[in-house]
Amino acid sequence: MSIRIIKEVDELSKGARVFIYGAGAAGKGFFFYLCKMRPDIKILGFIDTYKKGKCCGYKVYRFNEFFKAFKKNDYDLILIASMFHDEISELLMRNGIDNFLLVKWKNPTFNFFVESKDLCYFLKRITSFLIKIIAWLFPKNKNKFLIVGEYGGNFVGNSKYFYLYLKRNKNLEVYWLTGKKSYYERFKKFDIKALNYKKIKTFFHILNTKYVVLDNRDWRKSYLILDHSKAKKIQLWHGVGFKSIGFLLIDKDFLKRLTKEEFQALKKRNPSYDLLITTSDFYSEKVFAPAFGMPIEKVKPLGYPRNDIFYRDIPGEEINTDEKVLKFAKAFKKSGGKIIVFAPTFRDLNIKVDMRSIFNYEKLNSFLLAHNIIFIIKGHPLPYIKYEIEKAVDLYKNILIYDNSKDVYPLLKITDLLITDYSSIYTDFLHTGRPVLFYPFDYEEYTDLHRQLQFDYNEMTPGPKAKNFGELLNWINHFLVEGKDGFESERERILNLAFKYKDGNSSQRIFEEIMELR
Repeated sequence: MSIRIIKEVDELSKGARVFIYGAGAAGKGFFFYLCKMRPDIKILGFIDTYKKGKCCGYKVYRFNEFFKAFKKNDYDLILIASMFHDEISELLMRNGIDNFLLVKWKNPTFNFFVESKDLCYFLKRITSFLIKIIAWLFPKNKNKFLIVGEYGGNFVGNSKYFYLYLKRNKNLEVYWLTGKKSYYERFKKFDIKALNYKKIKTFFHILNTKYVVLDNRDWRKSYLILDHSKAKKIQLWHGVGFKSIGFLLIDKDFLKRLTKEEFQALKKRNPSYDLLITTSDFYSEKVFAPAFGMPIEKVKPLGYPRNDIFYRDIPGEEINTDEKVLKFAKAFKKSGGKIIVFAPTFRDLNIKVDMRSIFNYEKLNSFLLAHNIIFIIKGHPLPYIKYEIEKAVDLYKNILIYDNSKDVYPLLKITDLLITDYSSIYTDFLHTGRPVLFYPFDYEEYTDLHRQLQFDYNEMTPGPKAKNFGELLNWINHFLVEGKDGFESERERILNLAFKYKDGNSSQRIFEEIMELR
C-alpha cells in the first residue's frame, strides 16, 4: 500500500474535523503545530492503539473504542502522527477506514508545550531545583573529564576517540558515562573507566567534574542530572552533511506564530554549550551556529576526533567493533580482495527498509564472487532494516552484516568503496581519498517524509548516483573492477569545504581549546 502523505497542514480543507492517531511525543508535537498553523481545524480527539485517558486536554480513544463510537460521517480525516504508521495504516484499512493521511514528521520536541502538569511534573521541578543548588556548592576537579556517548552510552563515535586520546594523558581523570548495565559490564573488560548512571556514586562524579564532553542530543533525556551540572559542556556532535538539523528544521512561519513566552520556552529546551565543535568555517557559519542558536565565537572548526583514525593508528581503536567481521575483512583485504561498505542512514519515521527491494542478493553475490569483493552492510544505530539475509548466510558468502551498534570506523580505514544514501558518513570517508557511490533509492519519499535537506543533494554528494540496482552494479564495476574513477576533483572540493584540517590532530586541537575555557 502506498503511503498517503500530507506534507503541509495548509493542504487540509478549511474547518476539517480530524482525529490525531498517536498520543505520544509525535502526536503531541503535531497537535501543537496544527493548533498554531491551522486554528480553524476542529480536533475531535486522539486515537491510540494502547493508551487511553486524556492527551492535550482531549479524550484518547483506543482504536476498538473509537471504531464502535464513530462512523465515517462523524469526522473528515484521521491524521497519523506516529512512527508506527505502517501498523496503524494496515489496522485502519483492515477495518474499512480509508480517510486517513500520514502527516510529515514535525519536530516531536514541540510536545513540551503541552506537557501535563501532574504530580510527577512538579516533583521533577523540585528535584531539579535542589540539584542545581547542590551543583553550585560542589567543588570542581579541574583535571576531570566525563565523556558521554550516544544511545545509552555506547562506546562509538567522536566521544569514543576523544576518550581514547584523553586516556593517554596520565594527569587527567577521565570517565565514560553509560546508562546501560550491559555496556557498563562490557566496558570494564576493556579497561574503560565506566560510570553507571544509575549508581549513587555517579551522582557525585557528575557534580565535581570540570568538563562534560558529548557527541549527541539525547543526553538531556537520558541523563537528567547532567543538565544541572555546572561543568563546562563541550558538544562534539556526530556528522556534517546536507540534512537540516536543530532550529533549521523549524519553519519560520511557525516561529512567527509563537508567543514571546513560547519562543523563550523553545530556546530553553535547546541546551547551550561552552564549546561546539565543527569541521570547517562553512559548517560553523551556515549550519551549526544557527542550528544550535549559538554565537559563532563558541563554534570552533577543529575537526572530528573519529577522523584521526584515517591518519594514524589509535590505541584502543578496535574496542567495541564487530570483531568477527572486521577480522575477516582484514584477512580478505590482505589476500588481495576488495571491500565495499554500504551504510544507509535511518528514516525519521522509521519506515522499514527492505533490502530485498533494493538489492538482488543472488546477482550481487555472484558479481562479488566473480571479482573477489565482499559487500558489508552497516546499518545506522537506529535502523529499521529487514536484511532477509541472515537465514541464507551460507548462500551469500560475500555479503556480510556488520553489527549496527558497533564502531565501523576501523573498517572504513581499509574499505575500497563506500556506498550510502543520505548518511553524512561519506564526508568522513573523503579523508581516505577513495571513491563514494550514492544510492538514493527512495529520494522522493525520504525528502517528502523524513528529512528536509538544507543543501542541494547533487551539489553536496561527490560521486555518481545509482537510480537502481543495475546502475549500482555498473558503478561498482567501474570503480573496483575496471579501476576507473573520474570523481577525484569533486571529492576534493567537498573535502575542502567540509574540513578545515586534514591532519589527524583533531583531538589534540579540541583538548587545547577546552583548556582555554574559563
